[in-house]
Amino acid sequence: QIVRLQVSLLEERLAERDISLSMLDDAVDLVVRSACDSAYGARPLRRYLEKNLVTALSRGLLDGTLPNHSQVLISVNGDGTSIAFRAAKKPGAEPATAGDVVPVVDMDAEEMSDE
Repeated sequence: QIVRLQVSLLEERLAERDISLSMLDDAVDLVVRSACDSAYGARPLRRYLEKNLVTALSRGLLDGTLPNHSQVLISVNGDGTSIAFRAAKKPGAEPATAGDVVPVVDMDAEEMSDE
């Protein structure tokens, strides 16, 4: 529940650009497995999301691969260690700059923790 709450707070930050976020259950599970530490409460989860989700989405906004009026699906790749982002323009929205479906980023959670 904390992960979904944090994602909804991030979605509020993206509202002025009309960008919505959806996170699949497998992605929530990966975040919890990767960042959960009962001794520190929700802080590690917030840090993990900031480092992995916010950074990747910010890069997409800056380089143009995440256009305004998008729906972003946050999921996990087949190996279970990678978070994948997929953005598609919302129905009825102005055309996305890079086509109807644009990959935002495909990253490995372990690689991100090494940076």
